[in-house]
Amino acid sequence: MNDHDGITMRKALVSWLIVVVLLASSVAGLAQSGGYYEGFEDGRAAAREDIDSTVHCVAGFTLGIFYVGYSVLSEGRHPTGARMSSIRHRSVDYQVAYRESYTEEWKRSRTNSSLLGWGLWVAVVVAASAY
Repeated sequence: MNDHDGITMRKALVSWLIVVVLLASSVAGLAQSGGYYEGFEDGRAAAREDIDSTVHCVAGFTLGIFYVGYSVLSEGRHPTGARMSSIRHRSVDYQVAYRESYTEEWKRSRTNSSLLGWGLWVAVVVAASAY
């Protein structure tokens, strides 16, 4: 191994160290309090608190495939004004993640509950037709 190879190896090592430091600082920045990930998790938890799964299950039972279709095709509900005002002091990344995850979780929960309701209706119809 000559001096040129040694210098090239050191340059490569320094370059990798710089990349690792930059990546680590980026990840640490995302993980800081009020960041995207925290907003995402908080938005999901808030949507789970706000949704009334029973209402959507009953709607799926009574309206059947029509309500399931509506649940799948329509957008989820956005956070209420009170929820948004409670996070107004947080970072923009936090607020964006909160809003997105709230809407996604609301839609997912509504769709699952409506499918459960429709599935119960199908089970009742199958059981009733068996007699």
